[in-house]
Amino acid sequence: MLKLNAERTGLTLEQLWLRYFAIGGSCGLIEVEAHLLGMMTLPVGECDMLAHAANEHLDDVDRQARIPYSRDLRSAPSRADPGVALVELLDAARLATPDQLGDIAADAGKSLDLDVAVYLIDHDQALLVPVPSSISTDREPLEVDATFAGRAYRFGQTLSLTTEGRPHLWAPLRDGVDRLGVLDVMPHDEADLSDPGLRDQSSWLANLLSSLIVSLNARGDGVEVVRRRHPRSAAAELLWELLPPNTAGTANLQLAAWIAPADNVGGDAYDYTFSRDSATFAIYDAMGHGFGAGLIAATALAASRSARRDGADLARQLTAADQLVSEQFGDSVFVTAFVAVLDLQSGLLRYIRAGHAPALVLRHGKVVKALSSGARLPIGLALNDEPDRRVGRVSLQPGDWLILNTDGVIEARDGNGNFFGEKRLIDFVTREVASGQGPPETVRRLAQAVMNHQQGSLQDDATIVLVRWSGPVADRAS
Repeated sequence: MLKLNAERTGLTLEQLWLRYFAIGGSCGLIEVEAHLLGMMTLPVGECDMLAHAANEHLDDVDRQARIPYSRDLRSAPSRADPGVALVELLDAARLATPDQLGDIAADAGKSLDLDVAVYLIDHDQALLVPVPSSISTDREPLEVDATFAGRAYRFGQTLSLTTEGRPHLWAPLRDGVDRLGVLDVMPHDEADLSDPGLRDQSSWLANLLSSLIVSLNARGDGVEVVRRRHPRSAAAELLWELLPPNTAGTANLQLAAWIAPADNVGGDAYDYTFSRDSATFAIYDAMGHGFGAGLIAATALAASRSARRDGADLARQLTAADQLVSEQFGDSVFVTAFVAVLDLQSGLLRYIRAGHAPALVLRHGKVVKALSSGARLPIGLALNDEPDRRVGRVSLQPGDWLILNTDGVIEARDGNGNFFGEKRLIDFVTREVASGQGPPETVRRLAQAVMNHQQGSLQDDATIVLVRWSGPVADRAS
């Protein structure tokens, strides 16, 4: 391999190593430096990873300058010519049913001379569940917190590992920031694991399969059935059909939500919508339990959403929910809610707190504000309110987090009757933020902590919504 240095690539040693490490390189900075100085030789696969890291940069600045590889590598598909396998994948998907997902992925893999299997995340975000195919029927679910596949899922990284003599490349399946599962790519030669071309092909295949999973999920039950671990109550079925995906984002905002128990939730719900200029999000907690509470929560969410889509502001969205809940269930039934709209450029947050606990603003590792303004009566009890006077306002700073939760989170009890509590909630999120986790993984870990605190069985519905605003897009790009 030709010597790499800042003069040739335009990268410092540290920048080159970071690029190399990001695409799967496993050698340390000192080892890479020694290799570049001719003091030692890295394994062939690591040399090619290093060359590929340099070439990715050179593609951006000078496509004529290339670092040679030690052997012929797989050609990476381009957007203009994604390759036969990927075209065949799209063709097969046009008339596919959800239960054909595993076979479609396997057939696409064969065209690339690879064995491929799809794993989807279960609704509790604890297991990666294999999607059946005609060539793969004996796979077992994989624990998210205890496997290499789970690590790829948690951190959104493509990782390689040889297990029992079989090489595996684990590629994350994502729809935007929504984490769907992982793709198990199995080349026939272990040396291919260090082939950057294989990683590019796997990435293209994972991206197309992610879009296909979302599309197929709307056509039938096949994808949904794979993700379920337990039978689901009718109330939970009703609410899950209304809920948006539990993670989503824009260029400068990420949102993640968790709702439990997934198979038996009754009165909790959340909602959100994004536009170019704003993000609107809400959390709901209906009185009671079971199917009755589910109907009340679903009514409040549907009425608010309908009014929002008709152009109503926050106050009138809640007024519409007031009217429908009261009309359908009487004047003694209510739903607490926290609804907010965030200006994605200025960071101005406008919110209404309808009998719900205040949301918390987390900044630089500490809670700086509890959003207790904008107070009004719960949905269903406020028909005679004057809602235009009850809108709270706060200006967020870049990097701020918002914590929204229902009382089932902080009131989760351990075997001694001790509450999970707001302090434990804040401390947990603060630690995760400090460790560099984003909202999706923070919510997943927080959910596990709440469930473990109550020995896996919640006494009440529990919902968490975390939002992180990164600041104006123009400022971040400058």
